Amino acid sequence: PSQGVGGAGTLAAKLRRSLKRTPVVGLDRDGTASFGVAVMPDHAMSSEVLMRLSDRALYTAKTLGRNRVEVVDEVNQETPG
Repeated sequence: PSQGVGGAGTLAAKLRRSLKRTPVVGLDRDGTASFGVAVMPDHAMSSEVLMRLSDRALYTAKTLGRNRVEVVDEVNQETPG
């Protein structure tokens, strides 16, 4: 079942925390992950637009310091900040 924007953001945050706790052979520091979240049909009606918006949100997450989750702003279809 669909959980919408909140569920997608929560899932991405759980994945990010889980990856941080997962040891990687040969890596002597904690791993990090950034996620950009967009949901269909809340943010886009086509897969092409959905991918573009989630990619933009991912870029924003990396720009704002990495190891974070950014969700597309529902009103402006832009990432916050």
